[in-house]
Amino acid sequence: MWMLNEKKLKYQYIIYGIILLLYSSIMIYSIFYHEFWRDEFQAWNIARDLSFIDIIKQMQWEGHPCLWHIILMPFAKLGFPPITMGFVSFGFMLATAAIILFKSPFHLPVKIAIVFSSPFLYFFSVNSRVYAIIPFLLSLLCLTYSKRLERPCLYAFILALLVNSHIIMSIFVGIMSLLFFIETICSKRHDFNKKKYIVPILIILAGVLVCYLQISHSLWNNSIVTGIMDDSGYYSENSFQNFLYTLLYGFMNEVNSFIGVYIMEFSKLYIILGVFFLILLVGLIFSFKYTLIVFVSYLFLFCVHTFIWFSLPPRTLMILFYIMFAAWILYHDYCEKGKTSFRVFYVWEVILVIFCFISIPYGYKTLKYDIENPVSGALDTSLYIEENLESASFICPVDYVATSVTGYIHRNIFWSNIRYDNFTFVPWDEYWRKYVTYDDFVDGIRYYVKRHDNVYILYSRYFLFEYDSYMDELLDQGWIELIYTSPVGLNSESYWIYEITDAFNLDTL
Repeated sequence: MWMLNEKKLKYQYIIYGIILLLYSSIMIYSIFYHEFWRDEFQAWNIARDLSFIDIIKQMQWEGHPCLWHIILMPFAKLGFPPITMGFVSFGFMLATAAIILFKSPFHLPVKIAIVFSSPFLYFFSVNSRVYAIIPFLLSLLCLTYSKRLERPCLYAFILALLVNSHIIMSIFVGIMSLLFFIETICSKRHDFNKKKYIVPILIILAGVLVCYLQISHSLWNNSIVTGIMDDSGYYSENSFQNFLYTLLYGFMNEVNSFIGVYIMEFSKLYIILGVFFLILLVGLIFSFKYTLIVFVSYLFLFCVHTFIWFSLPPRTLMILFYIMFAAWILYHDYCEKGKTSFRVFYVWEVILVIFCFISIPYGYKTLKYDIENPVSGALDTSLYIEENLESASFICPVDYVATSVTGYIHRNIFWSNIRYDNFTFVPWDEYWRKYVTYDDFVDGIRYYVKRHDNVYILYSRYFLFEYDSYMDELLDQGWIELIYTSPVGLNSESYWIYEITDAFNLDTL
């Protein structure tokens, strides 16, 4: 019997190894075809160009603490190429996949569904952003959960790292910290050594404090100007009906971010919403604690998306890992209590598989598009500049135009027309929303041209639709001439380079 179990385990490990090899091959191939875009380069450029103290100061304008920047910092400062970012995020997801395959209690089909779900296929791996470290830390938390009372400091340290990964994890960490506090410090068992858990609780509190000090103003500073912020938009009438409409619109965006398809018909949305609440109700009845962890964690994320930021696939897909975590710790709790029936755990597995399979088409479609088409025109643009305009300097209407290009070209040659200074990343401070008139734009060009030779304009349409008319006016005046157009990229990541003509100098200087 022992030999049979050992043989079965050996075959399982071989299967897991094959799955990891297949997953690694797909990801490595994809990373080499991926062009990094502005949101990826924002963190890389900050890690490369700022000191540790300045990175912490910058976090008030970012959407998350500096853990991801600190991870990237050694590679960025040592001059590693930008593609290193892709391998860092892939490394975290590969480690997460290994933990799930070799250590999780899920059945093999569930493990395969997780490893080839949308986050693993693209949004947390090829798309190199902070989100890659969250599933890794969650899987480590699952591993240490069964030993949380024996090794409380390790459990607390992982929670402290999680809260410093991204602001969206703050409520989840709060729930798990509260449960840990109730289980230890508030325990009524007489044989329980409560002093053993004071240091772990302090570790968690320190992690929360570090997070708060970095991003206490981040939600406001990074918020989209929604009605709740400035009495406009959905809240302009300040009605309950408007509020409900906003919630429904937010749910529609969540569905789109999860499956990549806009469902505009309210009838279909009501059906999806009904199924969601039915699952929630059944979950609260049969596994209250675990359902509550998932629901409250996701509810916070939904509120952030609806009222402060906007829905984004990597954030919306976090619900997969909330469900995975809840199912994993439910299994541990059942084992600790000596339960022999795992029917509730199997239901959680089914729900997890359904969510994973629903997400796969969007991840596959996006990965396929990324391999076949440029996500950003920045790489092609930077190659053109290095080959043809090596001694040039560039005026950018606003600084977030060129963040992707500055990631590939590490030279101080990009000048922002709104802050009258060179830049390599976007501070996202009060300047980025500054409105610039046509005359202000021309004045900025005139100011820079007087002080520099061989000046060009680097233009992209990201949030800059009003500048289209400015550029058309400059073209009509004969003051600029288009010399380069990049491939069309996603997320408005296409670029145009204009040469400033002698006519501009004669007419304005």
